[in-house]
Amino acid sequence: MRALVEIIDSAKDGDMPTHEECYWAMLVYNSMFIMEHREYNNVLLAEKPAPDFIRKMKAENSFNTYQNMLRKSPKEFMGPLNDPRNPEYQKFRKMGMKIVSKFINKEGKGND
Repeated sequence: MRALVEIIDSAKDGDMPTHEECYWAMLVYNSMFIMEHREYNNVLLAEKPAPDFIRKMKAENSFNTYQNMLRKSPKEFMGPLNDPRNPEYQKFRKMGMKIVSKFINKEGKGND
């Protein structure tokens, strides 16, 4: 599979990526969205701003992660532990969904 940057550039040139490339690129996007959203949330909800050197380190880490993501194929970036076809991944996902479901059901009771 091509590196993510090659897939993106090809799409921008008007070429259609393969179904598999789109599938894995979507998973990478979701992963990056979650990581960045979590970090923005932490910054916005912090009692006080982090020291400048911590903010700089986090910004550099985010940049380096993004560059690493672009250089690798989406499947390689995600790795086997984050492969939806991996039975261990599905086992962990089902456990997580069960916890979320219990939380939602608990929160929803008595709110009508």
